[in-house]
Amino acid sequence: MIKKYAAEIKHLKFYIITIPFVIFFSYAIYFFCGDVIIEKMKDENQFFELGTSFLFLLTSILFLKSYLYNKNIFLLLLSILLFFGAGEELSWGQNLLGFKTPVELSKINVQKEFNLHNIEIFNTNNFDLTHKKGWHRLLEINFLFRIFIMFFGIVLPFSVAHNTWAKNLLYKTKIPIPPISLGIFFLVSWIVLEILLKYLPAGKSENYYASAVEIFEFLTSYVFFTIGIYFFRMRKINIMGLGIIDYLNHINNRYKQ
Repeated sequence: MIKKYAAEIKHLKFYIITIPFVIFFSYAIYFFCGDVIIEKMKDENQFFELGTSFLFLLTSILFLKSYLYNKNIFLLLLSILLFFGAGEELSWGQNLLGFKTPVELSKINVQKEFNLHNIEIFNTNNFDLTHKKGWHRLLEINFLFRIFIMFFGIVLPFSVAHNTWAKNLLYKTKIPIPPISLGIFFLVSWIVLEILLKYLPAGKSENYYASAVEIFEFLTSYVFFTIGIYFFRMRKINIMGLGIIDYLNHINNRYKQ
């Protein structure tokens, strides 16, 4: 199995090679930039927020183009999900276009913005800015999205590679299986985020620490972008429901014949 994963990494090396650099240089602002610049990264319409929205939108288009070619409904759902993420990240252009939040929405939105993920029931914080805990997090959009990316990027490809029942089920349902060598970077970025937050100096402003979360969201969008490119480039091949390892085995067997 190690050889098979090595073959996957070799096959996808041009996808993989950029991700560690993007992760390193993104989080590196905490080591090379001053507090003012770091805190500013949490403000509206700054680099990481704009970059996250742009990459989600671009990836949404890639999934849509892939769907239009092979009509796999799950690619369309991924496209819709990422389009929603792109819009939500910028509050659907509220700050760029300058329109106000409707009064009724403002009453239930923690940040008084034109979006859904900051509505109190879906937000990470309550109106008093305390963090939600326990079962109250079950409707928290950011929490649910993190669970989704771990399931999609790691659990699915790992199950296909190591469990025959899961492999057969996913192949029958034609669920897109991303390469685990790409999906694993969702977890890598999350681990780096948690380590960074643990060891950052105490006594800084809230925005100083919140900027790290903005970076994590940007990196998530970048990993999704590489996965979107993968599916787009493979759109003409019947790979839906098929893990990259099985695909490479199929290619090798045909070559040997």
